[in-house]
Amino acid sequence: MEDFIIHFVDNYGYFGIFFLILIENIFPPIPSEIILGLGGFFTTTTSLKYLGVVISATLGSVVGAIILYYIGYYINNVKIRKIFRKGNKVLKIDETNLKRAKNIYLKYENISIFLCRMLPIVRSIISIPAGMFRMNPIRFIVYTALGSLIWNSIITYLGVYLGDNWKYVEVLVKEYSVIVVIVGILAIVAYFIIKRKLNKKV
Repeated sequence: MEDFIIHFVDNYGYFGIFFLILIENIFPPIPSEIILGLGGFFTTTTSLKYLGVVISATLGSVVGAIILYYIGYYINNVKIRKIFRKGNKVLKIDETNLKRAKNIYLKYENISIFLCRMLPIVRSIISIPAGMFRMNPIRFIVYTALGSLIWNSIITYLGVYLGDNWKYVEVLVKEYSVIVVIVGILAIVAYFIIKRKLNKKV
């Protein structure tokens, strides 16, 4: 898989990054950390530019998320559960992950779309409940783009910073994910405090 990603990005540049990240959003087992880390490293050895890699990856993230959003939008809950149950060997995602994503979305809604873009596995699946519960598509795209932009910028920069050691990005991301969870919890608490205060003023 790693060799394929290296050759694909080397041959197709920005389009290669866009396409691989799009696919990664639909099939989470494909490691975005490797794609983005490699993209960052390639900005130091090829004609690829940091901004171009980040934009390409973000576009891929948004398009992939939109596809999953409309899968959730048009396919009912029972059929989606069957797809995850039967397609687990391909998707490598079980029904438990889908339930977890649904619970997160129902509890935190808009902010969950933004924050979950920076968490492995969940960042892909969260699009499905957003579609199932008819989240405003424009709002969905905006939150997806913002969260993805932050994630892609950080991971790509790690690839630039690590240089020849870009493969260690995956290790660093595991530590980074813990930080994101902590920041996410604080952001959710702050969101509800502000929301409550605004409601009281009204």
